[in-house]
Formats: sequence, C-alpha cells, structure tokens
Amino acid sequence: MSIKKKLVTAVTTAGLLAGLFGSAFVPSVRAAAAGAVAFTAGSSAEDYNDTTGLIAYYSASVYPQALFTYTPTATDDALANGAYELVVSGATIRSCTATAAAGGAVTAALINSAQTSCFTTYTWTADGAFTFNITLSKLAAGASATVTVVDPDGDSATPTLAKTLTGIAATATATALSTTKTAAAIKVGWDGDATYGETTDDVADTTIGGVDFIATAQNLGSEFQFGGGLQNGYGTALTTDTTLVIEVTAGNFVNCETGAAQDGTIATGTASIMVLSVTDNSGLFECRVISEDGAEGAGGNVAVDVKTLAEP
Repeated sequence: MSIKKKLVTAVTTAGLLAGLFGSAFVPSVRAAAAGAVAFTAGSSAEDYNDTTGLIAYYSASVYPQALFTYTPTATDDALANGAYELVVSGATIRSCTATAAAGGAVTAALINSAQTSCFTTYTWTADGAFTFNITLSKLAAGASATVTVVDPDGDSATPTLAKTLTGIAATATATALSTTKTAAAIKVGWDGDATYGETTDDVADTTIGGVDFIATAQNLGSEFQFGGGLQNGYGTALTTDTTLVIEVTAGNFVNCETGAAQDGTIATGTASIMVLSVTDNSGLFECRVISEDGAEGAGGNVAVDVKTLAEP
C-alpha cells in the first residue's frame, strides 16, 4: 500500500453465610481497605498497552498472559484480609495462580468450572501485596475480553480496575507498518524553514480533491520539504527497519534523510526517485523536493509517492 500525501460467578462469602444461618442473618461489614490494582504484562507480553484507555493488545497467535497486583495502603493493610476474585468475560482462563509478597499469604488459586473466575483469600501480616497471574484462551483479531478484580464478600477492597484485553492480527502488531497512521503523521513545510506543519506558513491555500494548492507568494516557489515518522497501527513509532522508495513528478528532484531530529537541513537531490533505509529507532525521515532548474514559477504541480520497497 502506497502512502500518498494528499466464570460462572463464584458464590460469595456473604451468600454462604446467609445460606447457613438463614435469610435474616446479616454479616457485619468492615470499612473497605484502600489500595489499587495494577496491570502488568506476563511473560507472554502484550503487543501494546494503552494505559489511558486501559486496553492491552495481544497477537491472535498467542495465549494472553497478564498479572494483576493488588497493593493495600500502609494504613489499611489489616483491612485487606479476605476474599478476592478475578472475573473474566469474553474468554476463558487456561491457568491462574496467586502469589503474595513478603508480609502476606494467599491460598491456592481456584478456577471455577466455567473457567471464567479465579478465587483466592489473602492474609495480611505486614506491608505487602499479592498478584493474580493468568493465562487466557487466544483472542481472535478484533475480539476482546474484560478482566476485573473484585472483592466478592464486600469487606476487603473496593474494585479499582477493569482491564480489556484485545486480540489483533499478526499483520497489525506493533512491528507492522501502518500506511494510514504514517500518512497522517507526515507534515509539509512550504516556507523553507525547519518547522513542518505550522498553522500559518505551512497550510495550503486551498485543497481540492485531496490536492493542496499553494500560492507562490506563500512559499519559496521552487521547493518544499516534508517530514514524518513511520508508525504502527497504534500511532506509535515503528522500530522495525524499513526501506522506502520516494518518487516525485519528473522535472523535480528529491532527496531524503533519516535521523533522530528533523532539522530541515537537507541537501539538494539529483534524481526524481530515491531509496531510503529508515533504520533509526525513532523512524523519522524528512525530504526536500526542488524543481530541476530551481526557478520559481507561477504554476505547475508535483506529486509525491512514498512506498515500501516490497510494494509494486
């Protein structure tokens, strides 16, 4: 593709007590313990972790593994004693373990028959935390599972995290180039300085049919520059080495370079096509396009085509 700039829920402790002592029995409830549940990747690391949207992405070819760690605050550790449950919807649990840091203890994790819930009890003895380590069934591309850590008997901790795990195709992982995201990230510099995409000097006078029209008085007339960065489908820098082919309309020269910074200092090219290897981890590149004679004219047009070497 070319880039063109134009668990059946576990029975709760309270429910068991009501069954044993009759419906009139109401267990006392302590103040909930403060604390937070944090998500981290397991040994089968997620492809990308959106910490803002609380979504972790996994290749559809792997079994998603993740850790959910509950850490009570120092002043409320004693209130953290009790039952905890990790509940999954949209997938099944292949394995689940619970481990405690020094200063605490947990019972062996139990998975319910529907494989949608994992249960443990935590006993506090000193400052510490405990962790659920789960592996889920594979997630097809576009399918999602929601994982939530809860307090089933309501006396230990207020649930603080629901994390979504989403499957993606192997061709859409963080190491795969997204032409759409990359094209959107390319900015043009019409005015010849080292800043691309300025809201005044680098905005087209008008755009018709996806083509930018620039008044010659606005720019240098005979050249322009553009810069961008290779991006994956998450809109983050692609760190996979990629070879690009950049071609401009005959009668113009193009020259490009890569680097950690886009400084606008690009030498004049001597051909209308060039091959560029983008190998730095930032994935940044910038190009300079100039007419062959270097003369400023009142009209004319130039098209820029950027594609990977493997494309036709």
